[in-house]
Order: sequence, then C-alpha cells, then structure tokens
Amino acid sequence: MRKLNEVLPCAVFGHNYIKTKTFIDHTSRLSCQNCGTVIKTDAKGNFKETVLPSKDLQRILYKLYSVKQRFYRPKVS
Repeated sequence: MRKLNEVLPCAVFGHNYIKTKTFIDHTSRLSCQNCGTVIKTDAKGNFKETVLPSKDLQRILYKLYSVKQRFYRPKVS
C-alpha cells in the first residue's frame, strides 16, 4: 500500500511526471516522481493511462474474477 505522504501531493497538486523511456515509434513512458504512477503517450503526445497500474490492483481483480466464476457458473442439466 502506498503511504499517504506519497499520494497526497498528487491528489492536491497533480502528478509530477518524468520521462523514463522513449520508444522507436515516438511514444514515451512517463512515471510520477511522488507516487510511481506510470502512463504512456502516443505519437501525438496524448496521455494513455496503463490498464493496471499496480500489482495490488491486478491481484484484487483476479480474486474478484475467480469469485465471480465460482458463483455464476451455468448449471448443466
């Protein structure tokens, strides 16, 4: 879990992005210096947020998916 002092400046003032990687197709990967949020840009410079920014979120979504699959399976007659 992220600490409050890492997330609070981003919530109040916005993210402080720095370019971490540039790709051949003129896209870039940016990450926030405070909270570590990663976003990507397209060739025109528009922001594209990553689908799953954290491992915690991936784990929670997987658990929800498995619970849904367990309870909502169609009954075979």
